[in-house]
Formats: sequence, structure tokens, C-alpha cells
Amino acid sequence: MIQSQSFTVIHGTVSELHCHTWYSLRACVCVCVHVYVYELALQAAIESFKSRNVEPCACMSFDSDHNFRAHITCEKESWNGIDMYQPECCLRVCSGCMGNMKHLSCNKCRSEKPDISFMAWANVKYQCADGSDKDVKDFRSVSVSIDDFLEKWEGTLKQFLCHHNRAHFHDSDWDKLWDHISDPAFHAALGRHRLGFVIDFSNSYQHAARPEHMQRFWSTPTTTFLGCALKIAVVNLNDQFFMENGQYIPSREEVLAILQKHGLPPEVCIMHTMITDSPQHNSACAQYFIRKKLMPWIWQYTQGCENAVLIFRADNCHQFKSARVARFVASWREEECSKDTSIISTNSEEKHGKDLVDPEQERNKWLCYKQVTCTPRVLSVSGTAA
Repeated sequence: MIQSQSFTVIHGTVSELHCHTWYSLRACVCVCVHVYVYELALQAAIESFKSRNVEPCACMSFDSDHNFRAHITCEKESWNGIDMYQPECCLRVCSGCMGNMKHLSCNKCRSEKPDISFMAWANVKYQCADGSDKDVKDFRSVSVSIDDFLEKWEGTLKQFLCHHNRAHFHDSDWDKLWDHISDPAFHAALGRHRLGFVIDFSNSYQHAARPEHMQRFWSTPTTTFLGCALKIAVVNLNDQFFMENGQYIPSREEVLAILQKHGLPPEVCIMHTMITDSPQHNSACAQYFIRKKLMPWIWQYTQGCENAVLIFRADNCHQFKSARVARFVASWREEECSKDTSIISTNSEEKHGKDLVDPEQERNKWLCYKQVTCTPRVLSVSGTAA
């Protein structure tokens, strides 16, 4: 079962779409986990002080990973308009902040609660069905001294801050393309239009388990959403697009007038979604969407794009960086649906996250949400079958 839907969105903040991902589970999720574990240990020490009617210590508490990083590092520097951590701070050799981690916990706290317990991501032994052992990664409960905990935290922070700067650097480059899809200078220089699209899978949402016995396993149906934001110049949308969507959107001239009134470039975002019961999230599913859903929609509702440059952005999940994807991009001109277009594939910062660990960074999972809820909204969402 595969269904596809398109949504047209014209809004006032076209630059809100970003594709931020994380360096690794250890470097990013553990930054927040460390803050959480530290908070639990600090609260345990405070409760212990209170139970003995002893004045609690004055150690600082953090309500978020962002506030922790702001306290532990020097002030960010602006680089081409982007706030970056200073290189010395990232490498933890800055004379101004390299000792901040050691002072998070005072001697009074350490005496009250010298050890700290948490779930660590570590090597564990896994016994296979044939009796052999394998080394795998998993969470296990550990208890270490606060000094060892802070030292490990310092190493994790070093990885994360470098990742943070790379992510912003990559996003700045992408924004230059994404925010200027309709740039007339590009068309004048090459005689080709540009289209941009960002794509990602949602999580697999489980439905009620079905009481069917399939060999040893129970059947659990799931639903997966594939979201895609297509950025296109208004001039490249044909008359059929405006005729079929006249109930929801104004005419071409009115759309251009709205964008000009709000100081926006003459381009719009058109949201596409595909619903499938496949939980695989693999590159075959993404390629199917591009071949069978996205490109046919483009050729039906656009004009002047037969030799356009398609700029494609995804996160660094395996389905978007595998050898199969590299072959798909390399042989794009041989695809029947390409019609002499060229495709440029780019990925965001290494690895992929499942939650908003870093408050400064967004994720592709929020792509549709950001596109249809950003303000000020000039036009509401419209649905047309793809």
C-alpha cells in the first residue's frame, strides 16, 4: 500500500527549513544524557543535605543542554553571520574555559555523593544461538566517581562542539542554495532553472498488533511517512497547476504579488508525502518515490524544467548515503523520468538523530511541521492528489 499526497505552502519564512543531524549517538545524545545524569546526582546530594538539615551547596543546575554548553564554553564568535564555537573551545584547550568542567561539582557535593550511576553506551558480550560470542554495543548500568564522570563528559563535549560547528557550516552552504532557487543570475549564466528538494522518512508508527501466527513471529502492521519539500520558482509552475488548485490558491500573478509584498523571492515550497506500510526506510523506497511520484508530478505541473538542475538534500541515514544511492545519482541521466535534468545530491552533518537533543538544531523529521506551521502564513495548506 503506497499513497502519495502533495501540499502547496506559501509562507513568510522560507528559510526556516534546515536539515540538522547529529554527529553520533555517543557525541550528541550523551551530551543531554550527561546533563540529565548530572542533574539527578546534584538533586540527590541536595536532598541528602536537606534530610540532615545541612545547608545545600551552591553548585549550578542546568535546565537544558543549551544552557550547559553556554556555561561551559566561551562566548561564540560570528563567522560570516553564523555563531560558531571558538576552535580552542571545541578542542578543550582554551585557557578561558578548559577548566570549567572540573568546577561543576564542589568538594562538598563530592563528599556527600562521591559516585554517580548512569546507563553507559558500552561494549557488551552477546551470545549467539550457536553458542559463539560477539562484541556489540548496548546500554549497561555503571557507577563511577564524579571525577571520572566529568572526564568522560569532557571527551564527549569535545566531539559534540566540533560536530556543532560543522553542522552550522554545512547548513550555511545549503541555505545559500535553498534560499536562491529562483536566482535569475544562475539561469542567465547556464540557461537552466533550478529545483530543490529535501527528503526524509518519519519513524515507523505501529498499529494494533494482529493476532496472527506467522511462523514464530506475530504480525505488527506499521505505517511510515516519507516527507519531501520541493522548492520551485513560480515561473516554472504551469497553468494546469493553478487551474487545478484554483480552489485553494490564487492565480500566478496574485502569488507573485504576495511574495513581493512580503519581501520574498518568487518561489514556493510544495510539500509531498508518501505513506507506505513498509518499515524498511531503505533507499529503494526513496528512489521509488522520486521515480514514480515526485518526477511525474514535476512533469505534469511545471514548465521549462526539462534541463533543470535538481538539488537534493537528505540526512546521513544509510538509505541516503549507500552505494545504491551513489549509483542512482551517477546514472540519473539514464533514468526515463530525468528528461535531461542533472541532480546534485548533498547530505547534512554525519549521522542521524531521533529527538531534538540540540535545541539549536532541527531535524528532518520536523520538515513538514515547520513548513506548514511557520509564521507569518500567507496562504493556508491545500491538498491535491499526486
